[in-house]
Amino acid sequence: LPNGIYQYGVSNNHASEEEVYNEGFESSTLSTEESTNGWFVYTNWSTNWSVKTSSTLGGSNYTPYMGEKAAFISSTASNNNYLSYLVTPQFDFTEYDGSKITLNFHYITPSWKGDINTLNVKISTTSNKGEWTQLWSSNKTDVTGWTKVELDLSEYAGSTFYIAFENVIGAGYCTGLDEVSINVEGSKESRIEWSGNIYKGVNVFAQDGDMNNGNNWATNSTPSVNDNVIIDANAVINGTVEVNSLTINEGAS
Repeated sequence: LPNGIYQYGVSNNHASEEEVYNEGFESSTLSTEESTNGWFVYTNWSTNWSVKTSSTLGGSNYTPYMGEKAAFISSTASNNNYLSYLVTPQFDFTEYDGSKITLNFHYITPSWKGDINTLNVKISTTSNKGEWTQLWSSNKTDVTGWTKVELDLSEYAGSTFYIAFENVIGAGYCTGLDEVSINVEGSKESRIEWSGNIYKGVNVFAQDGDMNNGNNWATNSTPSVNDNVIIDANAVINGTVEVNSLTINEGAS
């Protein structure tokens, strides 16, 4: 390479799979106020999702899949028009265009004497109150043990979106949700991480002061007779300094 000031860069395309989001509801609060940053709940009737250590009704007790807390909703009512929404924060996957995105969660929908709630999973790219597109449904299935679901969201790579967990009340024992996570596999938008300056045959006087003080030079050493010198600060010369060439930038002396 000819003499000059160089940098090297390392490109990182994030090719391996990584978990980019995880929510176990251990320290989270659910808000009825709309927000892009936190979990939001709303309903068209009287009962909503809440974070609890268990869901106890009629002598039965359902505890979280992991940790001490999970999101639960329960009621003795049964009406297919009674909807309660548990909505994630806004996810920004604009940097993951072309990547495989997977939503994972664990859920239960245990029956109460044959009655069962329905859990629907929906997505919106517009707001946290819809317009919702259906991704998956439990379809009134009696699920008494925590069950993992994986949903492919790859078609939403390169966009921002919300996920809604919609409970349709059916007089089931409860609906439970725990360990919500998102994994990404594939290339995130490539980014180059640059090194510091590398000086070949060049030295820059970068800090006001004595030219004979190496700490005032970009290389932390005074120049040699073969160096091309750039003065980029106010230099004080005591004696003779011999270099190959000298450039004084505007504003320096």
